[in-house]
Amino acid sequence: MFPSYSYSFYRDRSELQEQIRFLVDLFCAAAEREQQTGEKIVELLSSVCGHKIFPLNKTDMNDDYYQSDFLLDLYSQVKDRETKTGLSLLPSLQSVFQSATVWIINLSERKSSILLEVLKLQSEKKQVELSAFTHEESEVKSFLQCLPYISQLSFDPEWLDGEEPIRFLVDLFCAAAEREQQTGEKIVELLSSVCGHKTFPLNKTDMNDYYQSDFLLDLFSQVKDCETKTGLSLLPSLQSVFQSATVWIINLSETESSILLEVLKLQSEKKQVKLRGFIYEESEVKSFLQCLPYISQLSFDPEWLDGEEPIRFLVDLFCAAAEREQQTGEKIVELLSSVCGHK
Repeated sequence: MFPSYSYSFYRDRSELQEQIRFLVDLFCAAAEREQQTGEKIVELLSSVCGHKIFPLNKTDMNDDYYQSDFLLDLYSQVKDRETKTGLSLLPSLQSVFQSATVWIINLSERKSSILLEVLKLQSEKKQVELSAFTHEESEVKSFLQCLPYISQLSFDPEWLDGEEPIRFLVDLFCAAAEREQQTGEKIVELLSSVCGHKTFPLNKTDMNDYYQSDFLLDLFSQVKDCETKTGLSLLPSLQSVFQSATVWIINLSETESSILLEVLKLQSEKKQVKLRGFIYEESEVKSFLQCLPYISQLSFDPEWLDGEEPIRFLVDLFCAAAEREQQTGEKIVELLSSVCGHK
């Protein structure tokens, strides 16, 4: 029945385990028949299940979450059945576990070791998206072993509220730095490379400039705190992570200009900055002036342009720039004018 068909299942999470059990029974029956007849039946079964959207069909193909859950559960159960029966299934089923283009995993429910074993079966590095986190030291260290097999790391946007993802990342960076000190392996650089894509911490589908800026500014602050507490040197190796944003959106009533300045100094080129909240403390206005040499274009979030707030902030900024210019001779008003002078 296999030669001219591809195989798929109806998407129903309530029947997930039944579907997986059926497949495992099918794989075992195929392996037993192959032992008896020499016919390449496992390879044939693998080929009809090895399409890019397995176990789904084209109608349901957008459910990457379901595909990952299904394949990770399937892998675990195939391994268990191999142990119980002595059959060798996984080598012939490699194409089945290569079908996912992105692996989405909840680390609060699954061990990193299962993801690692599945990633080792891939013919190329794959994207990994985390939908929940763990802070167990052993699991964080275990996840580091997955990095050589990951092309891009991102996070499910539904799980990005609060401190959990940032805490997990800081734990991961620290564990990587400690391992690097012990082994000399460039693990922090490797971690930085999988996080250094243009849409981090999101993927292309979920990209949001506002969220990206908030996340990276918070992450920077917590990495700095971690460096102070542990004595580890993290930021030099994580530069590409903080260069991922094409525009920095900041609420100056919530985040100090000094944090933005430090992040802008890590960039390989001048970046756009968009303001979505203002502050009128003289020290903060003067502090923002120090950011100007690293800014290519200054703009304002249209949602924050009602009323006098942005105009008042700009007037304060121009006045502070003129006063500084009188004191130092530095062409700071001209610089401010240039970043505001776009069309």
